Amino acid sequence: MLKRVPALQTIIVGIFLFTAITVAQGSAEDRITHEYKVTPTTKMTDKEKQSLSLAASELLRHVNDARVDIKYAGGKTAAAHVAKALSLEKIIENALPEYQVSTVIKSGNLTYKNEEKRRQFIVPMYGELDEFLWTGASVKRPKKWAGGKEALEPSGDAEVRFTRTFLDVRDAKHYLEQTEDALKKNDLESADQALAAIQEHVISEYDEVDLPLLAARRSLMEAARAAADQKYNEAKQALKNAAEALEGYRAQMGDEVSKRTQTLAEEIKTLSDTLDQKKEGAVEVITSFWERVSNLF
Repeated sequence: MLKRVPALQTIIVGIFLFTAITVAQGSAEDRITHEYKVTPTTKMTDKEKQSLSLAASELLRHVNDARVDIKYAGGKTAAAHVAKALSLEKIIENALPEYQVSTVIKSGNLTYKNEEKRRQFIVPMYGELDEFLWTGASVKRPKKWAGGKEALEPSGDAEVRFTRTFLDVRDAKHYLEQTEDALKKNDLESADQALAAIQEHVISEYDEVDLPLLAARRSLMEAARAAADQKYNEAKQALKNAAEALEGYRAQMGDEVSKRTQTLAEEIKTLSDTLDQKKEGAVEVITSFWERVSNLF
C-alpha cells in the first residue's frame, strides 16, 4: 500500500535522488510534445544527504515538542523549540542543492522554452535517525498522525511502516514564522494550529515490499549503537537480524538487485561472525552498511 506524493512533488523529489533527469515525450503524430531536463549544478555526498535528513527530522521533533509544551505546560518552552526549528530551517536552506531546469513544450508551430535554476526544497528523511516510530493508526491514516493527537500521544504497539518521508522546508518556514508571531502575542491556539500545519504537510509513502529494508536498516542502527557501547554480543545479534532481513528482501526482487543484496547480506553476516576480531572501526563499517541499505530503496 502506498500513499503517493503528488505528481509535481514526485518530480522534485526525483531531482534530489538522481544525478540528472531527462524526460522526453511525444511522436510525430502527437498534437503536443514536451522535453524536460534537470541537471544538478551542485552534488551532495551521501553523508551530506544524511545530515540534511537528520536536520529535517530534528526540525520536526522540535515542532512536536513545542505542541506538547503548549498542550501540557502552557507554552513555557514552546518559543525555544520554535527558535531551534527556525535555526535548523536556515541550515537546511543553506545546504539545499541547486539544479538547472530546461523545459520545451511544442504544439504545431507553437513552442514554449524556459531555462532556469531551481532549488530542491523537499527534503527526504530517514526515520531511524531520531527514533521515529509510527503507530498502527497512522499507517491507515497518515494525515491523522501528521496533524492529530496521535502525534502528541502515540498509543498502541509501534510499527515501522513508512519507507519514505519528506518535508517541504518552505512550508515549515512559513508556519514556524506564524507560530513565532502567535507566541509573541500569547495566542497559544493559533500557535498550535500553525505547528499542526507543518505536521500535516509532511509527505509520507509506505510500501509493504520495502519493510524488510526498514528492518535491516534499523537493525544496523542498533548494531552501531551496541558496538559503540562495546556491547558486542548485542551488536552481533543485530547484525544477524539485518542479514536475515536482507535475505527476505532478496527473495522478492529481480536478479540484479538480488545479487547486490545477497553480497551485502553476506558481508554483514561475516562481520557478525568475526566481530570479536574486528572491533576497531566496527562502528564505521556498520554505518557504511546502513548507507548501502538506504541506497537500495
